[in-house]
Amino acid sequence: MNKTTELLDNAININRLIWIMNDEDADVLFNIAKRHLQLAKEALDRTCTAERKTAIQGEIERLRTERDSLIKKYAQ
Repeated sequence: MNKTTELLDNAININRLIWIMNDEDADVLFNIAKRHLQLAKEALDRTCTAERKTAIQGEIERLRTERDSLIKKYAQ
């Protein structure tokens, strides 16, 4: 089980999170997910270079950290 799954399972139900999250944070969470998907799609492209894939991995990790921090805010 990954860190985020544990965080959600142990701290807060995702459906509850959607209801209690303020609009600004919900927008941020949506934009994080949207950007993550864009990056994953780019990384799967055959023309994506190894260097770009490495940069994408770093950006996705940053997004995950930002997402986890946002979720933790509501888990308390």
